[in-house]
Amino acid sequence: MYLAEPIPLTPEILKRNGFILTEVGDNGIATPRKNINRYEKHECKTKWRDIIMWYDRITKKWCLHGINNIQLNYIHELQLALRLCRIEKEIKL
Repeated sequence: MYLAEPIPLTPEILKRNGFILTEVGDNGIATPRKNINRYEKHECKTKWRDIIMWYDRITKKWCLHGINNIQLNYIHELQLALRLCRIEKEIKL
């Protein structure tokens, strides 16, 4: 029996789908040195709303802005999260 492996979510796939890396941060004066430049912010502008994805460079996890306690690792998880938010965007490989 053949089972398909899930496709990992990567910055390259997001870029091909209209996302742009807009910020690398967490560089406040109170930020511990080990957390400097910890987060990446990727944005995609759509006709009705903007989609923001955050990437944590330490935990290597993605999250969709607004539902930060749900970690995303794979393309199908992102597609489901977008649908739950009523965002109709097909993710192309």
